[in-house]
Amino acid sequence: MAGIGFSLQRPDKENCDPERQRGGRYGAMAIIGPWIFAILAFEILRRSLRLEGADDDGLPLQSSIIYLFLVSLVSAAPVTAIMLRMVFDDIHRRQSEHVVTIYLLALAGSMTVGLIAAQVAFGIVAGFPAADMFPMMAASGAMAMTWTAATFAAAIRAYKAIGYAFMVGFALAVAATLFVAGQSGGPQIQALAFACGFASTFVWLSGEVIRVFDGPSAGELRPVVKRVLRDGLRYRTIGFGAFAAAAAIWTDSIVVWFGPFGEVASNGLSTMPFYDSAMFVSRISMLPGLLVFLAFHDGIWFDRMQGFLRAVNRNEALERIMAQSALLEGAVRRGLLWLIAIQSLIAVMLYVLAPALIEPFGMMYQQTGILRVGLLGTLFFALFSLMATLVLYLGRDCEFLRLQLAFLVLNGLATYFFMRWGADYLGFGFLVASVAGAVFAAAVLEDTLNRLPYITFANALRNSRNVYASRAPRRFVVALRPFSLSDLLPARLR
Repeated sequence: MAGIGFSLQRPDKENCDPERQRGGRYGAMAIIGPWIFAILAFEILRRSLRLEGADDDGLPLQSSIIYLFLVSLVSAAPVTAIMLRMVFDDIHRRQSEHVVTIYLLALAGSMTVGLIAAQVAFGIVAGFPAADMFPMMAASGAMAMTWTAATFAAAIRAYKAIGYAFMVGFALAVAATLFVAGQSGGPQIQALAFACGFASTFVWLSGEVIRVFDGPSAGELRPVVKRVLRDGLRYRTIGFGAFAAAAAIWTDSIVVWFGPFGEVASNGLSTMPFYDSAMFVSRISMLPGLLVFLAFHDGIWFDRMQGFLRAVNRNEALERIMAQSALLEGAVRRGLLWLIAIQSLIAVMLYVLAPALIEPFGMMYQQTGILRVGLLGTLFFALFSLMATLVLYLGRDCEFLRLQLAFLVLNGLATYFFMRWGADYLGFGFLVASVAGAVFAAAVLEDTLNRLPYITFANALRNSRNVYASRAPRRFVVALRPFSLSDLLPARLR
């Protein structure tokens, strides 16, 4: 909760209405742009490699890039979430002198985790030889830093830069990949070229982040590193939740890849383009919901949340705090109703028009069934994701983690269960998991809104105890106790 309002600080510093309106358009560009550019990039590579007579219609390269997206996203998520929370705390305390140093450490951490994860995924699991593993490791590290840079840029609302940076990054990625392919480079070298072109996004967005804040000063690295190690444990639940959220969306694909319907490319990686392409297109339908959430977050949500926090921080009467909590609760309910209405309308329209989407996206008409099931699943997944995000914003880190873990497990088990019934039931696992996840998230969000004042004061008390514990050597171990699986259980069951 300490970070709420930070995302609005940069464009509002001039207090200019036209700037705020342009921010909304740029926000839409930042959300839609990377998805559209990714689709165009994959389609250009697929068609170009087919014309050049590539083996398996470019399947080795496609599988390599898909695995790089998976490994780099999962690697960057926990590091970025923890570091961004630290930045939010600094901004809330109006102490931004260490923000750039924290950002640079976040880049280094994401890259390191990306290298290690790629070594495990490609070297140990996939059994790549060293000549093929090292390019994939370098590509994973570069892409992991790109996701971190994009997240920090979104936090400062550099939406215009995000849209243009991804457009240039994907264009360079396609150009570099086709150049390496023309020089008879292997799929792994082509994937590295794609990642290097894509990493230009990281350079652009890093400049945006560093430009907003003062650069690092000499001698501050050591204390900031100590703080990162301390707060990394303090915010471990957020890190685990971000990791689970990034992994959960891939669970159904991974189960299908290694199931009876998976295809093994010549480089040894298992994928299923028949399933992946339809599900990827179906998840584009989530974009209108994200735009609604962006407008809601930057508008009435921010105003109502600030009113509630001001009432708490000023020690106002309980009746005043409860009144502000009720206003916030009403705003959340209205925002969710708008989200449900718009997302449902989009899902129904695309469900009816699904056959017309097949040819423009380069799919086969046999994929219409998967596409339609994916559209229905995406409707509920969008609701689950945004409600779980609100739960996190309202200070319930453990509940956010539980929701993401529950969806991860349900997505994998349900996909495996329906996959045993045949190819006609592909996608139903994601649909069932999304429906169940939306129901669970709605219940947790309802409980959070009903008890928001109590939760706010309880979190403040716990955080104050952690602060005092960090200053007292005898209680330091208590504040930094290791994560336990019992933390995932409801309080009444511990």
